[in-house]
Amino acid sequence: MMKCMWWRIDPGRVFTKEYALDDVQSAYEDMDARRVIKALIRF
Repeated sequence: MMKCMWWRIDPGRVFTKEYALDDVQSAYEDMDARRVIKALIRF
């Protein structure tokens, strides 16, 4: 089920910005300040 759901979801429409794992603090700060709606953290 999850595999099917991920194939149907375009991450570009859900996440507004990507961050490296080292920048997770910046991601939370940007979301808190409403500069970003959803952040994607890359491992």
